[in-house]
Amino acid sequence: MKRWGPMSRVLLGSLLLLLLVACPGGGAPKLTVSPKTQTVVAGGAPVNFTATLTGASGTITWSLSGPGSISTTTGAGTTYTPPASVASPQTATLTATSGSLSDNATITINPPASITVSGKVIDFFGQGVGGLAVRIGNTTTTTASDGTFSIPNVSTPYDAVVFNSGTKIVNYYKGLTRSDPSLTAINLASFTPPKSASFSGNLSGGAGFPNPANHTTRVFFGSPETLQSGSSVAGPAYGPVSAAWFGPDSTSGNVYALQWQFDPGTGFPIDYKGFGSKALTLSNGGTFNNQDVTLGSLAEDTFSGSVSVPAGYTLNQRRVNLRVAPGSGTVLLTDASAAAGFSYVTPRITGATISLLATASSGVKSSLAWKAGAATNASGVSVSLTAAPGLTVPVNNATGVTINTDFQTTGFSGGVNVFYFKHLAGSNPDIYVITTANTTKIPDLSAIGLGLPTSGAVSYSWQVIGVAPFTSTDLAAGPGGFLRDYVKVALLGSGAGPDADGGIGQSETFNFTTP
Repeated sequence: MKRWGPMSRVLLGSLLLLLLVACPGGGAPKLTVSPKTQTVVAGGAPVNFTATLTGASGTITWSLSGPGSISTTTGAGTTYTPPASVASPQTATLTATSGSLSDNATITINPPASITVSGKVIDFFGQGVGGLAVRIGNTTTTTASDGTFSIPNVSTPYDAVVFNSGTKIVNYYKGLTRSDPSLTAINLASFTPPKSASFSGNLSGGAGFPNPANHTTRVFFGSPETLQSGSSVAGPAYGPVSAAWFGPDSTSGNVYALQWQFDPGTGFPIDYKGFGSKALTLSNGGTFNNQDVTLGSLAEDTFSGSVSVPAGYTLNQRRVNLRVAPGSGTVLLTDASAAAGFSYVTPRITGATISLLATASSGVKSSLAWKAGAATNASGVSVSLTAAPGLTVPVNNATGVTINTDFQTTGFSGGVNVFYFKHLAGSNPDIYVITTANTTKIPDLSAIGLGLPTSGAVSYSWQVIGVAPFTSTDLAAGPGGFLRDYVKVALLGSGAGPDADGGIGQSETFNFTTP
């Protein structure tokens, strides 16, 4: 067996060292992209890719062939974003290159899976609206008498258009993905009359009746279906007091009576004298007499906290509502003080909650915020109003506006924006665009005969209303719609108050003309 001499061993070692320097790891230089294959959905989430150099060093560059885009063209990694839509499966090739080395990944882009959208068009009060047209993609249908509709083979995300060709009013919901949207018909609905009944009776207990000086008593009916009820009475006899509700022909709840003493200077409650209730089932159109209520004594709590407003805004008003049960409540006080802090006397009623509404303004812009479900003895309650949307472009009195013009707002955050385009002359469409974006264009509605005029200087105004806390259009199209609590706090302020926290900001109004 031949043995290596000392010189041979040195030469062999030098040769191995040269090979290792030239080819670290003992192999040929290589560039590897990972993952090698990827399947994505158009409009879906971005995907990260990495490239690894083995046995060499140098700058890595990226290139893309096919639909989609990449975040960067140099570096060890890049992010691929699928195209917004594809009509059929497509393929893209992502290539990494470093010197003479290259490798690639194959990306398959599929259209989004289609769904059947089975939704409902509702009015401000959550009731179904029949006879309205709904269009998704190229398919148009008409809502049934209860407001329901169904459209198959819908790719997500999708836009839903609710319209009335006669009144030329359009609601355009952008970027939906849910299969069960509840689409609030803004200014499209003729409201379904609620069911109603009246009741009367006599009051006893409390501080006595008729009310002593500087005392008031509120009588109201409440049930889960109740829309509104309540009246201030002197006693001992009261009524008739009316109640309105949606849904079944009868509703079961209670008649409530609450008596308190108020400060004649502020009008705020300072001492609660009595509270009582009586079970009652109302039926539509009925009159229910002899609903006598005895008021038992009750103690007081203190409800306190503060309201903050954006810079440049002035606090205008606070309102406190008491809720004693679902659908059952009354307003306790309205405070026009501009002070940030507040402390109010509230009744200690088992299970009762307090809601607080605050309003502020800056010029013609207004902001509302409300907090619901607070305990009657809550302290440190904080209500923060956000800035209302502010219009930026196009500037006021802009001319030559088309469907390619961007409309932009700033300031409001945490909700959806309702862009309202109102015609000021002639018989042209009014359009509401509901979107989470702060920029939109007037949609092209020529396919349904409600397109923006393309000739002649037609006058329009536009305004933006922000509604929180709906962080997606899907949430705004949830059960009950996105204006339900606004209706409760703004239109039905004397009732039980809102179901959840929320807020609204309303911009100034600008004008423009079409070509």
